[in-house]
Amino acid sequence: MRLGRRDVLQALGVGASSLLLGPLMRGLVREARGEPMDVRRIIFFVDGNGWGHQGMARDSEVLATTVRSETDWDLPPVLEPLRPFQSELTILRRFANGAGANLHGNGWGTLTCVPPLHQPMRPGGVSIDRLLGARRFADDAFPSLVLGPSTTSAGRSVNCAADGAGRMAPAFASPIEAWRTLFGAPVQGLGAVEGTTRELSLIDTVCGDVERAKRRLGGAEGRKLEQLFESCRATQHQLSKKLAVLQSATRALPAAPDAMLASVSGLNRTLLRAHTDLAFNALAFGLTHVVHLSMLGFDAHNAGWSDLSVPGDAHLNIGHATGLGWTRAQHDAAIGTILRFKAAELAYLWGRLKEVPEAGKTMADHTLVVWVNSGGGKHHDGASLIPVVLLGTLGGRVAGGRYRAVPQGQRRMGDVFTALARVMGVPLESFGAPEENTTPLELG
Repeated sequence: MRLGRRDVLQALGVGASSLLLGPLMRGLVREARGEPMDVRRIIFFVDGNGWGHQGMARDSEVLATTVRSETDWDLPPVLEPLRPFQSELTILRRFANGAGANLHGNGWGTLTCVPPLHQPMRPGGVSIDRLLGARRFADDAFPSLVLGPSTTSAGRSVNCAADGAGRMAPAFASPIEAWRTLFGAPVQGLGAVEGTTRELSLIDTVCGDVERAKRRLGGAEGRKLEQLFESCRATQHQLSKKLAVLQSATRALPAAPDAMLASVSGLNRTLLRAHTDLAFNALAFGLTHVVHLSMLGFDAHNAGWSDLSVPGDAHLNIGHATGLGWTRAQHDAAIGTILRFKAAELAYLWGRLKEVPEAGKTMADHTLVVWVNSGGGKHHDGASLIPVVLLGTLGGRVAGGRYRAVPQGQRRMGDVFTALARVMGVPLESFGAPEENTTPLELG
């Protein structure tokens, strides 16, 4: 593969993401001097289809448990893989989100708390993950990173990340493509550092070409070149930051995902683990501080879980508890299998974060995981009973080991996201549509 100016211009013309260069080396200097580091990371783990099937009670039954007090409660069985981390868990229940409520979940409203735009369906506002990336981590190579599999013919990641009204966030459905962008070389036969250096040199040249042409033109042509120049500069900044990260890396770069994953889609365990590993490595190398890890988190109701020995379409066979001739107990068991798998994937990711020393502690000590389901409490009609599972204390900013169920209908998901923004250092007063807010939570 050989890149030329025309290739780069074509790529920029279809929309490079606006990712900015930042002071990585200043952070490394502060750490070397022993100065206090304010490290905060957040991972949004977003799934769909609700927490239970239609035959279950409405009240998020699978998370119901014995609660003696907010700090003294039994771990729900579906979260058993997270038992080693129960002191770092926070379970929130019965929050409402009417911003995108429909039969199969909140869709674009899941992380925006804003009603979607219609014809065609598009996000109505910015999602909380992208807002945090833009407000606090614009210096990162990837202010926020969106990963997750696809079930669409277009191969697009099925997620609910948005950069604003009508603007779907760029995302990686292929772990192979994500690895190439994060850690690979754009030129075959070159190492990551050498290849990125060459690509950056080419981008520098292209930026110069576009800037000179821009100066000579006005009107519509000049405005188009101005947009192209901004995209070129954003890519230049992203590559500069990526190069700095690669050059300062003290750990081996992760190996590329198995090539067989190029033909795999949907809810496949191997594919999902590849995305989880990429999320960890992007955080561990400092390429980002915000990850949106989607498990078909926009709309998973027609996806199947055959990889977990749960056959067929999860919409009818599991969500509606029809089509398989199962008993209520068998459907309950299937829901439990699916949720325990998701909890186990988070436990695996959390274990990896705990293995990495950082500022006298570990990466996990400076990270918060937010598990949100676009379908809410259960399949269909779950948007007023949304559970949120938090993992981590973010350096003591979140009081772990809590179980909090608010009265149904009295608190909104905007309250949750505003609270999360505040503990991440972004002082919001509210988030999303005004009606999706009451009073921000206190998480500390």
